[in-house]
Amino acid sequence: MAEPTLASMSDAELAARYWADKEWKTHAVDIRTGPPNKPTYKRTVYVRARTATDAEAWTRTNRTLLNTPKRCWIKARLAGPRELGATLQA
Repeated sequence: MAEPTLASMSDAELAARYWADKEWKTHAVDIRTGPPNKPTYKRTVYVRARTATDAEAWTRTNRTLLNTPKRCWIKARLAGPRELGATLQA
């Protein structure tokens, strides 16, 4: 079976492949309040950290800088190339 092309891969797959050998990674941290299907507040911040847990901890610690609500859900994931503005060539 042939390896998939970059254009056919999802952003999560590309992110996992790109960040696999790097110590410091860029994480997209999603902050939201309200029900999952209709959040009342939703924001994404980008944090450089070694792990997703570290990125979430930094976001929680610096919530006042980000001016977010006191009670919110914070979830970190690897930032993909499309999300960071890269264009993929075949």
